[in-house]
Amino acid sequence: MGSSTSREDSDELGLEESFVHDLKENTHFKSKEIREWHEKFKKDFPSGHIRRHEFRKMYSELTAKDSNELADYVFDAYDQDRNGRIDFKEFMTTLSVTCRGSTEERLYWVFDMYDIDGTGALTRDEVIKVLKAVFRMKGKEAAEEKACVQADSIFQKLDKDKDGLISKDEFCNVASKEVDVSKIFNIAS
Repeated sequence: MGSSTSREDSDELGLEESFVHDLKENTHFKSKEIREWHEKFKKDFPSGHIRRHEFRKMYSELTAKDSNELADYVFDAYDQDRNGRIDFKEFMTTLSVTCRGSTEERLYWVFDMYDIDGTGALTRDEVIKVLKAVFRMKGKEAAEEKACVQADSIFQKLDKDKDGLISKDEFCNVASKEVDVSKIFNIAS
């Protein structure tokens, strides 16, 4: 009782119980997993956040090849408040979606990654930029040309009202039903 902090309020890692509870309620992780991830996160990123250059380094270790451009798009999708760094909450909520999320959750996340300017609609140029980065990272020749062809195919399937934009609804409605579109965006279950 009183105003002293107990084990229920915070643990030795500096995590408030209310914070853990909030993450548990808003992710697909259990409290124990959140604490374990936090311990690793603090060890790897003692500042409490991941900066773009750290993310690029980490991403290149996982993917090799020319991955900085794609790493930047993925970083921006993690960095939900757009402050130039990924905090633990952003890390866990995105990890939850990408690792354990439903198809719909992953579709929303992928859409947000491709929506570079944050307008809520995808342009052909945005889709080309991200696809080009994917093809470059995979070491594919003629990345620009392949990205343009792929973008045209995506727009034919997804831009139902032919306005040159893909809305989140158009994207999710079609991509969730069409396996080949999901594969294009690497989100197939």
